[in-house]
Amino acid sequence: YAMRRGPTTPYRRSLGGSNAWLDRPDVRVIVFDDQEELLILLRVPIPWSTDFMLADTAYKVQQELGINVLENIVSSSPHSHSHPARFWHLVTDKYFGVFGYGEFSFEIFDRMTTSLAEAIILAMNDRQPAKFGYSTLDNFDEENLIYVDRRPENDGLAGTYPKDDRLFIMRVDDMNNQPRAILAHFGIHGTVFELDNPILSGDAGGGIEIEMTRGAGNKYKRPVTGFFIQGNAGDVSPAGTDKKHSAPERVQLIGQRSWDVIAPIFDQIQTSADIDVSVVSRRVEITHTKLGYTAPEFYDASAQCQDSAPYFRYGAFQCVEGYPAGDSDPSTRFQDGDLNCIFAIECLTAGYPVPQFQKTRLSIAQLGDLALVTVPGEPLSQYGRELSTRVKDQITSAKNALVVGYSQDHHFYLLGEEDWWQGGYEASRVIWGWRLGDYLADASVALSSELNKSQEERTVDNGNLKPMYWDIPEEERVPVPLNDSEQEPTTVITDLPDQVERMQVVDYSWVGGHPGIDRPVITLEKEDMSGFNAFLRADQSTYTDADFEMLVHYDGNCNRKNCKEHAWRVSWEERRNFPMGTYRFRIVGQAQRDGKIQAYELISRPFEVVASSSLLIENIAWDTNKENLIVDVRYPEAVRFENDGEEKKAVAIGHLLRSRQSRSEYGAPLPAGEMITCDSTLFTETSTQTTSHEVAITQSNGSRKRIVGYDANEQPLYDTKRDQILSQFKIPQSASSLSSNNPRFELKVTDQFGNTGTVTATVTIPM
Repeated sequence: YAMRRGPTTPYRRSLGGSNAWLDRPDVRVIVFDDQEELLILLRVPIPWSTDFMLADTAYKVQQELGINVLENIVSSSPHSHSHPARFWHLVTDKYFGVFGYGEFSFEIFDRMTTSLAEAIILAMNDRQPAKFGYSTLDNFDEENLIYVDRRPENDGLAGTYPKDDRLFIMRVDDMNNQPRAILAHFGIHGTVFELDNPILSGDAGGGIEIEMTRGAGNKYKRPVTGFFIQGNAGDVSPAGTDKKHSAPERVQLIGQRSWDVIAPIFDQIQTSADIDVSVVSRRVEITHTKLGYTAPEFYDASAQCQDSAPYFRYGAFQCVEGYPAGDSDPSTRFQDGDLNCIFAIECLTAGYPVPQFQKTRLSIAQLGDLALVTVPGEPLSQYGRELSTRVKDQITSAKNALVVGYSQDHHFYLLGEEDWWQGGYEASRVIWGWRLGDYLADASVALSSELNKSQEERTVDNGNLKPMYWDIPEEERVPVPLNDSEQEPTTVITDLPDQVERMQVVDYSWVGGHPGIDRPVITLEKEDMSGFNAFLRADQSTYTDADFEMLVHYDGNCNRKNCKEHAWRVSWEERRNFPMGTYRFRIVGQAQRDGKIQAYELISRPFEVVASSSLLIENIAWDTNKENLIVDVRYPEAVRFENDGEEKKAVAIGHLLRSRQSRSEYGAPLPAGEMITCDSTLFTETSTQTTSHEVAITQSNGSRKRIVGYDANEQPLYDTKRDQILSQFKIPQSASSLSSNNPRFELKVTDQFGNTGTVTATVTIPM
């Protein structure tokens, strides 16, 4: 995001920093090897990749393995706007990174490429016989529950896709037909979190990836690595706003809705070991002339500067946004010479070109009859669908083709000429105007024809273009200085309670180390007959902070000038059916002590996970025949109450999706049709009468108030009524048999997992 807000940290410059992660950023790699050709599918946890980044990664792989894999890599970036920045060496010392990618940092870049190289090396060394297959589904999100079209400007163009509504599911099996990996491909922007969010997250793509991993692993009872492969996302925004969930919940909701569609397809995919692998890559020169412009084409008289030519010989920034067009009417499109550009690119560079914008890298890969077409930017739906069709038709052995967006390099948004002239946000980010998208598409189609030849017969002309690389001066390579932890890194700041109820949010904090070296891994352990051992998820993988149950924070006071008071914290919550028992956290990290980096290990005190006793029972009333009591019930709200003057204010604290129907701070409804137990005690003047009922939950649309705090007299404060899904049940109780018009009841509700809630209330019998 341009002008991203966030905390001050030692590693930020021009944009706000980060201080937490929801889903730990990681690198994922699949290597496809048919003994003749090699394809390395690299999922990178950043907004986009660059030629410079992949070149440096390949160099580090070559140092370790002795082979050059640069031409074999196809990268995919989920394009989360909440992933790390500062890796793009574009226009330095101009504060241009404020537009959303951050000022270049060699240290951060080097850390990233080291991680990418290490992941590739691990995958290369883990190659084993496997099978591959895929399936497709058209119109898979017709109700816009997962993602939505966000670009109205092209709605009036003939044949425009409102959004690319095609889903590819790919499956990798071992030789026993057991899945090892699941890949989902479609286009969706990673913009659930907004620009003031300090939490690192894969956003929508991360939610899809994690929920696929969880869903497939739970089904097959074995680890199945999920990959989200980004597609034609340039004009597509994430959905999931229909129930007003918080951003962390919405990320998970999008993932779960995606898995609902993916799961039945994944089961039916037939895999084969007889899969041919191919990949071709080339670099393409981008200039005013190569794009087919002739002077003075592509110009704006109002966007000149002292160093610039009378036309945009090196491109321009932020044209065709706002007046005189920018609507959906094709008859009001922009005209050359009146493009409403902000400035020529060379105004930033004293008349010189920006190397990044003068060339790019394209790749076409093939797995069996499926072609993968890389796009070095953000492809719009119409552009990507047309390109994939053209490539499929060009390759004689291809039956399907998909576009891998945000891949290999980056040139902002990519769209066709007619779409560009309509203007708007996406078109305004195209540096090279209306001809860039079609030029790169034509180059990709031409390159794809090489896959019709044998490997020995292919001829790829790179035009003597080399991998983009900068000679970074030593003074720019100096890393952020580290410092000692003033206290022992294992010092506990906030301890755990003896008991933790399901759905309770608990914090555990400790000192730890400098954020430049400490990336603590938190593992949940459970006590069994042999002692404490790592708790395993349903897929038999170790339960760590990599999933959504744990939100890891850095709470230290740390900036570039003063970084002494370190503090780490994990916020943890679990679902209504989490296994009860005795647990503890094991935390492994790094800290500097006496000038030396050393590992530390912290084991928390044991705590007992018990059933929740906090189900909320409310709105007890008689039905119209006064023969039954109707009762609302819901799970506890994910809030805590903090002092705010003389009042207490409810603050939302949950991050885990508890219900697809309601955000957690409102209290999740119980599922419709689920059986619960209600023990009803009637108090009379002379006795108490208790009956037990097995009843079914029903749901209805309704509204209710939400508690937002307590006043100085400890009386609850409520907000206005909000539309909610209400979960209810009824118990038989005849009013005519009661001697009092104001009978008093105690109701105790127990769900099928042993979670309970109790309330005592007087229920007046209506006249």
